[in-house]
Amino acid sequence: MSTRPHPPVRHHARRAITAATLVALCSLGAPRLHAQDKDAQASAELLDVEAQAFYDARNYPAALTRWKQVYEVYPNPATLWNIARSYEELGTYLQARGAFTLYLKFKSLSRQDIGDARGRISAINARLDQWRRADEAGRQRLAAGDPKAAEDRFVEAIGIYAAATTIWELGALLEEQGRIAEAVEVFERYSLLPELEQSDQQRVSTRLATLRAKRTDTRADANPTHDDGAARVLTDPHGVTTPEDGAVAPPAGGEASSGGGASGLQTAGWVMLGVAVVSYGTAGLLRWSVGDGVDHLTVLSAGQRPEESDDAFARRVDAYTSLRDDVQLDLALMWTGLGVGLVSTVAGITLLAIGGGEAERPGEGGATVRVGVGRVEFETSF
Repeated sequence: MSTRPHPPVRHHARRAITAATLVALCSLGAPRLHAQDKDAQASAELLDVEAQAFYDARNYPAALTRWKQVYEVYPNPATLWNIARSYEELGTYLQARGAFTLYLKFKSLSRQDIGDARGRISAINARLDQWRRADEAGRQRLAAGDPKAAEDRFVEAIGIYAAATTIWELGALLEEQGRIAEAVEVFERYSLLPELEQSDQQRVSTRLATLRAKRTDTRADANPTHDDGAARVLTDPHGVTTPEDGAVAPPAGGEASSGGGASGLQTAGWVMLGVAVVSYGTAGLLRWSVGDGVDHLTVLSAGQRPEESDDAFARRVDAYTSLRDDVQLDLALMWTGLGVGLVSTVAGITLLAIGGGEAERPGEGGATVRVGVGRVEFETSF
């Protein structure tokens, strides 16, 4: 058996750490495994297989968690490389740089391994420099009294590196401008950052609670009522009275037609289509997971190799059984997602068609009253 550690996994040739690799790593410096350590080794091997499957499915948080657990049992350069790459894919570049730096401390690395790690560190440093310039430009524009330019620079900086300080500055800027709904979205993004301390979590939770209360008050003020609960009626310059509940009054002799029923059906239709999109997306992710799982099962299902011990073969059989159950579950969930998506699509299109037909109704005097629901959409990407 070769005493060279398993080569680090790279983005173009990712491979899991095998049982033979772990044994080789142990032979380099760790004491021989005792009987009580074999369970830990088997668990680490299974965690590595799961981590690789999650990484290939682009579920980087799950992959990172499992590779960290492997590294706690068997510190080795291959697993540390995977940890660093997972951090990099998550956009947490400071942690990625730290992991690559620690990776370089292993003495068994080849020149190519060292060059690859240094290249990743250089790329991360260049990206962080770009973020720093955009972030500083945003703060300068804000100090100069140009909030629009500051917002543009902050959004640019977050697109380069989603730093907690920049996200917080953008949220505070939007809140100061009274754009409460957008500020809530930004602070919610901040609350999901993995590197937050407990004090930061408490601070953003308090800020979000305050903003959500403001948003509720704003919506209430936008639809006031008299003391008796009746909707206030406004009169426009053309003499058409418009109650604030959204109904439109027709000319004399006509009967008011409310858009509540039609808009309700249309809203339900959009909700069903949203469910369909989520279901199809989930099924698509599961399809990748199933495909990767089948690939790993093919490797694990091979017969016992001549150089493979009985214990190692038994552990591989156990890993195969566990992974097979996971693949079967993912396959069932995938088909369920496709079924839910199909039903939701049909229901959503039907509701939209019915709601659209009811949105236009003729009045008794021959006039046509078109009822619509205004909608303001805000979309921000990081």
